Amino acid sequence: MHLNAWHRLFRVVNIPTVPGDVFAGAAAVHAACSAGAFACAALASIAIYMAGLADNDIVGAPTDAARPIPDGEISMRAARIARGACLAAAAAFAVAGGFGILWWACAAALVAACAVYNRTKAWGVMGLCRGLDVALGASLATTGETWFARPGALCAVAAMTLYVAALTKYSEGEDADPRKRRRVGLLVGAIVFVQLAIQLPFLEPAMLASGAAMTALTLLARRAFPRVAAS
Repeated sequence: MHLNAWHRLFRVVNIPTVPGDVFAGAAAVHAACSAGAFACAALASIAIYMAGLADNDIVGAPTDAARPIPDGEISMRAARIARGACLAAAAAFAVAGGFGILWWACAAALVAACAVYNRTKAWGVMGLCRGLDVALGASLATTGETWFARPGALCAVAAMTLYVAALTKYSEGEDADPRKRRRVGLLVGAIVFVQLAIQLPFLEPAMLASGAAMTALTLLARRAFPRVAAS
């Protein structure tokens, strides 16, 4: 039960949807990095995502009785340590990947956006969080213009931002409607297909293959952790 509580805290069924943001952003700028750098980028993105989820449950503990912290399955102290450890892990992966200042700037903006969303629940900010995750992948470009000067990268960031913002808005009130909650879970899982659709115009086989792998992992996670909600 204790391990399942951590699965619930980190929404493990959603974790495979996170690296696809990085792959979509990298494909949009035709980033030419080593496999190791891409792996570090994906892991750093996952670590930031997990830190954001831990922060979400820490902030929401007084009002969200159905989560692991108020249930007493995970202590507030343990959750705070986990949040810090995830952020430290993200920084360590970034150092190992040798990422530039633009990546760090996008990562700082992402961490800040996650903190703002957790405290305001503004659906537009949630969309921005996933858009900034795509920007992390676009920041891996080492030659040419910066990603925000490239129309393809801007479109990739905007597409993910709009999809997740709309999904977050739609999910309002899901706790009181089990059928809506199931639909929201399906739409969260569909993020991997949005990521693949974003990548298709850029014809980056390695990125598409990686994205397809994340799609398969998402489906497997849903089967492996049927008791863990997607939101």
